Amino acid sequence: MIPPILQLARRFRALLALGAPPSLVIRFWYWVASAGAREQSSHAVPVLGALIVAVALAGWPGGTTGTVLLAVLGLTFAIEGRFAWIAWSSLGAIDEGLEGLPAEPAALRFPRSHMAFPPLMLFAGSVERRRGIVYLTAPGRRRCVDAYLPKPPARPGELRPAIVQVHGGGWIAGSRAEQGIPLLNHLAANGWVGFSIDYGLSPKATMPDHLIDVKRAIAWVREHAGSYGVDLHHRRLRRRPPQRPRGAERKRPGASAGLRGRRRLGRGRRPLLRRLRLPRRGAPPPSPDS
Repeated sequence: MIPPILQLARRFRALLALGAPPSLVIRFWYWVASAGAREQSSHAVPVLGALIVAVALAGWPGGTTGTVLLAVLGLTFAIEGRFAWIAWSSLGAIDEGLEGLPAEPAALRFPRSHMAFPPLMLFAGSVERRRGIVYLTAPGRRRCVDAYLPKPPARPGELRPAIVQVHGGGWIAGSRAEQGIPLLNHLAANGWVGFSIDYGLSPKATMPDHLIDVKRAIAWVREHAGSYGVDLHHRRLRRRPPQRPRGAERKRPGASAGLRGRRRLGRGRRPLLRRLRLPRRGAPPPSPDS
C-alpha cells in the first residue's frame, strides 16, 4: 500500500506536468490541508495539547523561537479544537433525526474503544478478511477488492446483505486498504458481507474510467454472490463524499456526486454508464429493476 502522503505527492507532480495553472495548484493543496485538518481534528487536539504543555514546561527552545513555536501550536490547537467541536456538536442533530426510531441493541453498537484508539479497528476477531482479490485484469489495469466476511461462515442456504465501499480521495488519492475499515468490520461483525474496492486514480485515469471500474467491481460482486453468500436483493453502495474545494464548481451528475450516499444498484442490460444516472431532487427512489 502506498502511503497517502506519497500518493498525493505523485498526483501533485503529475498535475504540474500537465501545466496546471497556479490557482489550481493552490486549490489542490488547500483541499488537502483543509480535508486533513477536519478529518483528524478529534485526534489532533489531545496531541497538540500535550505538545504545548511539554514545550511550555521544558522551556525549549527558548527565546523568540520558543515563543513563535508556542504561538503556532496554540493557533493550530484552536483551529483543530473548533473542527472537533463542530463534529461533536453534530451528534445532537443526528440524535434528533433518529428520534422515534427503535433503539439499537447495545450488542450492535460501534465499540467506543475503537473511537478512542483507532488502531483497534484493524483487529476484529469476529471478521474474516480476504485481501487483494483481483476483480479486473486488463492492459495497464489491475484492480483488486478486499472482502470482509462474518465469522462463523454462513449456513447452507443462508444469504447476507452486502455493502460495496468506494473509498474517497477526490478521484486522485486513497486506496481500499485505508478507508472504511471501521464500517466494514462493524457491519461484518453484525452479519453483513463487505467489499472495499480500488479504482483508477487521476490524472492517469480520466472520467469516466473511475466509474467504469466501480461498475465492474459491482458486476464482480454480483457474479460471485453465491461464493460469498450475498443476498442480491439487499445490496448497498457507499461512496465517501470528497471534500470540494471552496469556490470550485460543482460536478455534474456522473462525477463523484453520482455515487454519494447509499442507493439501490441497478439491473438490466442498458449501457454501463446509463445505470449511473442521478435521480432528480425530490423524485421517488428507483425501483430495484430500474
